[in-house]
Amino acid sequence: MLVVDRLAGSALEMFPRQREGLEIIDVGKCPGKEGWAQEQINALLVEKANEGKTVVRLKGGDPLVFGRAVEEVQACERAGIKCTIVPGLSSALAAPTLAGIPLTLRGVSSSFHVMTGKLAEGEDEEQHWREMARLPGTLVILMGVKALPKICAGLLAGGKDPETPAAIIERASLPDQRVTIAPLRDLAAEAQRVGVEAPAVTVIGEVVAHRVPVSIIHEHRSPILGRRIAVTTSRDVSEFSEPHMSLETVGAEIFPLPLFEYLPIHRDEKEINALLDSVRSSDCVLFSSARAVSTFRDHLTAVECDVRKIGSAEILTVGESTADAVVDRLMLRCTHVPEPGGVAGLKKLDVDFEGKRVLWLRGREARPETRTVLEERGATVEEAILYESHPLRENRDRLLELLRHRALDAVTFGSARGAEAAFADLPEEERRTLTEGVCLAVIGPATAKALEALGLRADVVPLMPDQLSLAAGLICHFHDRFRTSESAP
Repeated sequence: MLVVDRLAGSALEMFPRQREGLEIIDVGKCPGKEGWAQEQINALLVEKANEGKTVVRLKGGDPLVFGRAVEEVQACERAGIKCTIVPGLSSALAAPTLAGIPLTLRGVSSSFHVMTGKLAEGEDEEQHWREMARLPGTLVILMGVKALPKICAGLLAGGKDPETPAAIIERASLPDQRVTIAPLRDLAAEAQRVGVEAPAVTVIGEVVAHRVPVSIIHEHRSPILGRRIAVTTSRDVSEFSEPHMSLETVGAEIFPLPLFEYLPIHRDEKEINALLDSVRSSDCVLFSSARAVSTFRDHLTAVECDVRKIGSAEILTVGESTADAVVDRLMLRCTHVPEPGGVAGLKKLDVDFEGKRVLWLRGREARPETRTVLEERGATVEEAILYESHPLRENRDRLLELLRHRALDAVTFGSARGAEAAFADLPEEERRTLTEGVCLAVIGPATAKALEALGLRADVVPLMPDQLSLAAGLICHFHDRFRTSESAP
């Protein structure tokens, strides 16, 4: 299980997709709000470890730099629980670098001092900051946003030069990172004027005046850095988590807005066994989505059926990602994987279906073209519906709201139904207005045609109809736009 801090909160989106049954507890503390007391966190770690679970306490930055990790380790040690500490990179070091500020510089500063702006209860703040003013070199202050007026007043009262350059780095490393620079005497007022918010790191010292232009640090920055992308496909199977992770890794801000939720069709034990008999008597089993694979695996688990006992039918999938799901979840080898995927690939597949019985395991809303192609090639097609979709209207409303406020750079669609669900009931002129200047990225030609029927054009159609290719296509799209804008006079 994961016990996660607020600044490590991206794990809440990433980790559940990587391992089924992973429990996550968010114990994050927000400034000025009620949260978990440290004693409660200590007790939780001990409780979960004593239940026999492997517990990861995930923190932002370095756990031993104002991270209270020592208290948690000591609590575990008292309970006889062994711990391992994995060091991290403290924001005290990372944030100034990401802002182009050196903490040390020959002839300017030969030392730096890291301190917290959140002092212990009862400590004399004014006296504390008067003393800090006498320290040589650079001052780096963590968790100091709320107390910034008192910090600046104390440092000035302690003799710090009012003209000392200072900087506040908010949300370091994120797409919306912001750096506010002012002399020490004006820092608190400037922070209030621009609305500085935590998390932020404050740097005070002459080194701030020697800040390196951020464009040099990010000379080879990702063209997708800071792009706001709505992903309208579900993330409940692994193939849908990968593009989120790959895009987030290169700096995109992802808005997960699935337009449908997918629910399995309930089958009792007798019905599942009848389905398995159909599988065993088929010449070929077709999986048209990774979700179908997952649902079929759940059926096997429900009746405690070994996957090796489902017969020797050939396995056909409509794409690489579905084939990967067959290998990962059923531990079976795919006999046929069309290239490209989808209906276009089925048409080109060099397989003789004449007289063969094909069992198509699919969702309720699957398009009929797949059946038509197989029957045209001589197959007898039977179907078993494993799941169905239900619209998530609140996500669709949120998507349209973001588009109306020009808050998105791109929207991805994993199916023609998704594109239709987003725009079909809107007037054509409104569709065009909403998506003007927004990259529309689709999983394949069928989805591109659905957009075209709505009077819209797909900007990204990957060569392979899978989610990772879609993510790569988005990166290439913005790379081309980035390169053009960089070379423009």
